[in-house]
Amino acid sequence: MNPIEEIWRRMKSRISRRNPRPTRVVELQAAIQKEWDTITQDEIEVLVSTMPQRIAALLEANGGHTKF
Repeated sequence: MNPIEEIWRRMKSRISRRNPRPTRVVELQAAIQKEWDTITQDEIEVLVSTMPQRIAALLEANGGHTKF
């Protein structure tokens, strides 16, 4: 339910699409930092703005699974 989970998902996706993919720890650390730095304020604001929908979906599902 936490918007940061969507940020992690996006970062993971972006890193996995890199060519070449990071194969060493130092390369992975650099890729993570670069992707973190590319997250825009707009992306964050959109995710935060979905909190009312996230909460409503959670309530409707009685605490069960939601599309979020």
